[in-house]
Amino acid sequence: MRRLSSSICIFALASLLFVSPARAQQGLDDLSDLRETLRTISGEYADSYVQPITNTFGAGVSSGLFRSADVGNSLIPGFPLNVYAGVSVSGTLTASMKKNFRPFGNGQTSFVSNGQEFMVTYEGTGTVPTVLGETEPPGPDLVVETDVNGQTREVARAKAPQGLIDTPIAPILIPQVGVGSIAGTDVQLRYFPKSELSWSGSSYGTVGVFGLAVRHDIDQWFPAPLPLNVAVQGAWNQFSLENDLGQGAAQEVLDASGWAFNLQASKGVTVLPVAFYGGLQYEKFNVDYNYTFPLDRDDVEDPEISLSQTAANRFRALAGFSLTFAVVRFNVDYAIGSANNVLTTGLGVRL
Repeated sequence: MRRLSSSICIFALASLLFVSPARAQQGLDDLSDLRETLRTISGEYADSYVQPITNTFGAGVSSGLFRSADVGNSLIPGFPLNVYAGVSVSGTLTASMKKNFRPFGNGQTSFVSNGQEFMVTYEGTGTVPTVLGETEPPGPDLVVETDVNGQTREVARAKAPQGLIDTPIAPILIPQVGVGSIAGTDVQLRYFPKSELSWSGSSYGTVGVFGLAVRHDIDQWFPAPLPLNVAVQGAWNQFSLENDLGQGAAQEVLDASGWAFNLQASKGVTVLPVAFYGGLQYEKFNVDYNYTFPLDRDDVEDPEISLSQTAANRFRALAGFSLTFAVVRFNVDYAIGSANNVLTTGLGVRL
């Protein structure tokens, strides 16, 4: 498998325009506007190709924000702060995500370059893979044609890109530290330093995560004690992916950020070290993709592709439980989302 950053953006559509410069020159007298042409065509194809990755990041990064609604005091008598340090591992289930799509909607699209019209056609009658689809290239080609003196002339052809990842669950690991409480309020920091991401022996670029969440205990404001803990939380998370260009240079291919608000509740079992928790959450997550194609040509500027997407998930309901042994806490929860379901586990130390 190729790098995620490269596979997301280096589509066969780039090859359609640049794989055979001599043939392309037959239909394009001026190559100066191919940069915008490639951006237009590839953006249309890329939007469908990478949407499952956007959904995966959005659902995964917005998970694991809490493991109890107890915004309480420290386990250590006399210590004024409640501290939690651990990791959250969230796995987004991919069964509901699109594995394929019909190129350009009906299999064909057109563009105009330097006053001349070109047609891009997928020769097959079926679909092509998304990034989570079939990892073998589809058989039929993508073909660019134009009309020259009343006759249709083929400019270039190339294979459509194959899927990149074939997995039933897409995991993401996020370290996090929580500190509280002051006036029934705690703060949680999520941070993953920029590090190389590898999966099944392949490298997919450099990943970094940063997040901040603030939670407030609302059951303290009720005049009579409630039978469970209730809190509200707001969170903001940011995720980035960079492609290593060599010689110390890097290009940011993916920049994602989003926020979430939730209402959470939990109830501990008196005679057991277990607590059950759940909540409702509203979330929104946006992803910006950017890539520059290194063409190694002097007659045309390196083309770029830029597109923005929003993850499909908006609402989720989740339920889980946590086990606390001395200062060690383990938790598991399952979230049913409006678009994607997520299984999350966490392990940490609570003081």
